[in-house]
Amino acid sequence: SDDSFESDVLERSATLPIVVDFWSPGCQPCLILAPVLEALAEEANGRFVLAKVNIDDNQRLAYEFQVQSIPFVVAVRDRQVIDAFRGALPEPQLREWLTRIVPSQADLLVKEAESLDADPAAAEVKLRKALELEPNHTGAKVALARVLLRAGRGSETRSLIADLEQRGFLEPEAERVRAELELMEAAEDAGGVEAARKAVE
Repeated sequence: SDDSFESDVLERSATLPIVVDFWSPGCQPCLILAPVLEALAEEANGRFVLAKVNIDDNQRLAYEFQVQSIPFVVAVRDRQVIDAFRGALPEPQLREWLTRIVPSQADLLVKEAESLDADPAAAEVKLRKALELEPNHTGAKVALARVLLRAGRGSETRSLIADLEQRGFLEPEAERVRAELELMEAAEDAGGVEAARKAVE
């Protein structure tokens, strides 16, 4: 509703995507779209939340979202509208649209792994599982490279970074991992503090 939108949608969108369906009881396409959206939300098993806004009862929200025709469906993540469509999409197109909005199982595993700073072994298991599901998942590769680097497994880290570099670029986080790896390798080549002291002498 107008009053609960902040808590029901915007605040919750910080943790998972919210799909907002603007509709009206007198709108026939809305009544066609609704059961399809509801079935897909149930099938997603908590990977996104479906919120329904009756524009007849919540005109302030309809005005704020500039709803000019219905059904009007928006996706909200991190308090921002990230995508939207108007009209009643057929189920195959709706499924395709949702793949751009809803995190995959691999995405969820990466997110879980990133919360396991204190347990790198458990994080590595989750990241390797994510890469089994999606072998080209960039986020999983970068996160795994970071975990391996912290475990002192330089050659495995170098292999992952080299794999990412084949695309012709590196994400900022991957650049940081590469820089740390190069620093670590330079320190090993220098022989550590004692070798440096002897060199100074």
